[in-house]
This record gives sequence, C-alpha cells and structure tokens, in this order.
Amino acid sequence: MKDVLKKYIPGFRSDIKWKKIIAIIYYMYSISRLFRADFYTFLFTITIPFIVFSLIGVIKNENRKKSLIILLCGLFLFIGSIEAYQPTTHLVDVINVTAFNLSNNYESNEVRADTLYKDKTINLTGTIKDISNVLGDTTLTIGSYSNLDITCYFKDKVDIDKISNLHKGNVVTIQGVCDGKIIDVIVNDCMLK
Repeated sequence: MKDVLKKYIPGFRSDIKWKKIIAIIYYMYSISRLFRADFYTFLFTITIPFIVFSLIGVIKNENRKKSLIILLCGLFLFIGSIEAYQPTTHLVDVINVTAFNLSNNYESNEVRADTLYKDKTINLTGTIKDISNVLGDTTLTIGSYSNLDITCYFKDKVDIDKISNLHKGNVVTIQGVCDGKIIDVIVNDCMLK
C-alpha cells in the first residue's frame, strides 16, 4: 500500500512531510465533500491534484508514460463529473390565495381544501390581526373575516426583523407551506413577500 501511495498519489510521491500533511488535509476535505454535497462534487475535487501534478510531470518529462496515463484517467474522471453533475432546481408551483378564500375553503370543506392547499407553497394575502411569539416562534395571525384565522410561522431572522416594523391592520403577502387546519389554518416556513 505504501508503494502505491509513493508511486501514484500526489502529495505522497516525494516523501516530504509538509507535502504529505497538505495532501492529507486536501484529501480529507475532498472526502468530506462526498458527505456534504454529492458524489460528482467529490469526484471533481479529488481529481484536481491528479490532473495538475500529472500535467507537471508530463511537462517536466518525468516518467512521461505514467504521468500521461494518470493525466488521462484524471481528465476522464474530471470531465465525467462535470458532465454527470445536474444541478437540482426545485421549481415550485405557488398558489396565490387571499386569506378570505383560504379560510372559507377550509370552513366549507376541509378535505377538499387539504387537496388544494396542504403541503403546497402558497402566496397568502391578507390583513394582520395579531403579531406574537408562540413557544419561541414568531407568528403573524392573518384575519380572514370569518371564524377561522390563519397563523403563519416565521423562522428566518431577516423576516422576523421585518415583522418588528409591522402593525396590526397592515396588509401583507406571505409565502409559505400550508399545513392544513388544526385550530386555525397553519402556514409554516413563511417569508414576507
């Protein structure tokens, strides 16, 4: 195993202590990318030293055949990781609804309202009835002019700072995920629009 490290792995080939330390740190970082990102990001980061140092070896004419083989393999993996990487974009359909319509739908037929709104992202427009903290969560209660209000939960500090400047009676548009009816209609992961 030690011979493989010395022959093929950048950072270990020269048997210089500081290069080994840098190589270990870099390879540990690359391996952490496997757990924090995805396989293609890991592959991308792990092949960079092989490409760079093999290219240097080819230019310096050091064991040209070995360096060229490592360079080609590294380029193949590098290009493969770029080609295979497909960034995920989550385009979410957003349902625009007023507080009055949302609460009326839940009052008239909760089952149908759940199929329309539950676990879906909504843009809710309505008038602030109450601003409060519930068990450490900042909430806006949106009045609906019916018996059923809408409670919107905020976690983002930027939105909480904006809420500190709002007053009862302000008309707001809030984007969040409808969680259905408990006592009120609940909207989580909210942000002010």
